Amino acid sequence: MRAPATNETIATPRRRKPFAESPAVGARGLRTNQRILDAALVAFSESGYDRTTLDRVAELAGCSRVTIYQYSSGKDDLFRRLATQAAAQMWAAFEALEDVTPDVSGHASLLTCISRLADI
Repeated sequence: MRAPATNETIATPRRRKPFAESPAVGARGLRTNQRILDAALVAFSESGYDRTTLDRVAELAGCSRVTIYQYSSGKDDLFRRLATQAAAQMWAAFEALEDVTPDVSGHASLLTCISRLADI
């Protein structure tokens, strides 16, 4: 199987300047970052990309817009990070795909992969 089409990897979250002199994110910051990403996913699915606002993402995440800007440069960056996560998860589902053979085990392997992709 060949490598993913994108060379971009999922980066460890870091605080953006000027919000923190120390950009390292601890356990609490990691949870906040994930809450923001989860909220962005919900907001994008509710309203679509164009109609989603950072105010709505902040409301769903239970934080302020300033907090979002600590971890992300804006809506475009949030969407890009979500797309990168989804691509990585999809690639992992394809890598886990067992041999597809013309029998019951091949059929089961394909169904498992399709199920994983549907969950993503």
